[in-house]
Amino acid sequence: MRMEQKREEQLIRDDTGKYQDPHLDNEFMATMSEVYMALQEAGFEPFDQLTGYVRTGNDQYITRRHNARKIVTEMDPELIKQYLKRYGHMYVIRK
Repeated sequence: MRMEQKREEQLIRDDTGKYQDPHLDNEFMATMSEVYMALQEAGFEPFDQLTGYVRTGNDQYITRRHNARKIVTEMDPELIKQYLKRYGHMYVIRK
């Protein structure tokens, strides 16, 4: 039971109501890689900036370099939270 609950926490529901793991979605990961690189190029720590954006909703945490701000603001914040929980190891997102 506990293992199933943990697995459900890692998954989200897609438009069809089915669970989908965004971490295995190539398009999502490619997009996050672009945003990550743009933040690094601008001299920022990507996980810090993404965490700030998700916590506050303030898009100024995200650089405009390589259109990263527009890309991030068009993404589902829940997917970004899942990404941070999985790859940002130390970054805790609280509601």
